[in-house]
Amino acid sequence: MSKIIGIGGVSRSGKTHLSHDIVWHYRQQGKRAIAIRQDDFVRLNDQIPTINEEINWEIPESIDYSLIIKALEFFSENFDILIIDGHLIYADQKLVDMIDVPFLLKTSEETFYRRKADDTRWGTIPKWFINHIWDAFKHYGAINIINPIIVETDYPGIDNIKQHLP
Repeated sequence: MSKIIGIGGVSRSGKTHLSHDIVWHYRQQGKRAIAIRQDDFVRLNDQIPTINEEINWEIPESIDYSLIIKALEFFSENFDILIIDGHLIYADQKLVDMIDVPFLLKTSEETFYRRKADDTRWGTIPKWFINHIWDAFKHYGAINIINPIIVETDYPGIDNIKQHLP
């Protein structure tokens, strides 16, 4: 049976970096591992509520959790380890119940703001929306998870969490 590892954290906290490290850690042991990104399960723009005329990707309603769960069930048939990462993975109880090892990456507010200001993948992000991202994560980012493994290292790697892996 597959083990599912969750990696939650605010935007730019190192979730994807850590998930890559975990995949390679297990592949070096001859195990089949795959990372699944919450961002690949965002609903269509016209199905997501807006805030100040901007699409609000920072709320649970923006994610198709039932499709994430179907993907995890599908991949569990062929992989030993599944990693799901995203800023809202702990906002859905059914998804939380599937996760065997829940990591929560903690990033300081100052570090978040600095990294987000440097993030130009989608153009310039208004300051009010950056504030909204931080506040929304504080509200939704860990609402359904009990006793996650807290990781407080900036851009954590495999050595920071290896002792907690299945």
